[in-house]
Amino acid sequence: MKIRRLIEDFIVHEHIKNFPITKDGEYTVLKVTKTDLTTRDMIRFLSRRLGIPIKDFGWAGQKDRHALTTQYITVKGETPQLIVEKKFRCEKVGKAQRHITPADLSFNRFEITLRDLKKEEAEGIPSAIEKIKKIGVPNYYDTQRFWSSLSGEFFAENLLKGDFKSAFKLYFLSSLKPDKELLKTLKSREIKIEEIERKVEGNARKVLRVFKETNSYLKAIRTIDREELTFLVNVYQSFLFNEILSRFIKRNVRDYVEIRYSMGFLPFHRERFPEWVNPDKKIPVPGRKPFFDDEKFKEIYEEIKRERGIKDSFFNRREIYFVKFKTFKRNILLFPSDISIGKTEEDVMYPGRFERRISFSLPPGSYATIFIKSIIANLQK
Repeated sequence: MKIRRLIEDFIVHEHIKNFPITKDGEYTVLKVTKTDLTTRDMIRFLSRRLGIPIKDFGWAGQKDRHALTTQYITVKGETPQLIVEKKFRCEKVGKAQRHITPADLSFNRFEITLRDLKKEEAEGIPSAIEKIKKIGVPNYYDTQRFWSSLSGEFFAENLLKGDFKSAFKLYFLSSLKPDKELLKTLKSREIKIEEIERKVEGNARKVLRVFKETNSYLKAIRTIDREELTFLVNVYQSFLFNEILSRFIKRNVRDYVEIRYSMGFLPFHRERFPEWVNPDKKIPVPGRKPFFDDEKFKEIYEEIKRERGIKDSFFNRREIYFVKFKTFKRNILLFPSDISIGKTEEDVMYPGRFERRISFSLPPGSYATIFIKSIIANLQK
């Protein structure tokens, strides 16, 4: 099975039913259609083009780069009626009294074409989805979340351990991600400032300048943009959540299939969770003082901390007072809704193979690619 072979193979529409768009207000609401660009990169581009600071932009969700996506953003002040660039288009749709936030996102609607299918795979998709409707999908974070992590190393974990030099290096390696050749060489050796000075932009330039002036990794890290810093912390928290949930599944479910993602392998269950697990159960995405109301999940988290050399006291390091390791809860199971399955058709891209298009809705923060992985797991014999 293959996805994302054509731009129109992966379409995402953001729905913000509860956000009030009006005729008057301090903020301009833009409807953005983009492709081959992350939401963060699109905001940075707009910030430069309009001469408006990033702090004066608001958005509800981070949309995938490798997709055709539609979402809404707010900008403090006025903007042109229409902005057209190579990779995105912004259309003014109204005004608002405040910024749009993640709390305003109702759900995301996906339209995805599954390609390169064997006949039996294509015909088996409806029954696999019917099964998933009953047992749910592990609500993992997927590969898209972890682009800033390299070989299992995390900026936030190094901060917790007080290894500011390594954190500094990981921050700049994530800033250099498009430069694959340079990345390949820098992963295994020291960073030379002159090597990356011309390669970074925006806030990363400021961070680098502070390091050159102070020769202090910590002082440089303190100047990282708050939104970017929060994202880097959330990446590590997402990894911890995935580890907790995957270990729980391996220890409490008999029938599961492991599928690779960027950080290793994730188990996908093919039978119901144990009866004592409520399908609506939530567990903490760990940060400072996470509260687990279930001993099994708590024991797994303690085990992971020991393995990675993390202690609770690390979250209270005085040197990193500016970092907010906020704990929040996330459902362990995901149940896609309003699922529609297209007919089996011959795949024009892969002669002799077949394709099917599926449409479905997911709550904010859940990954369509995780649902697809669950379909793959439940198609296997």
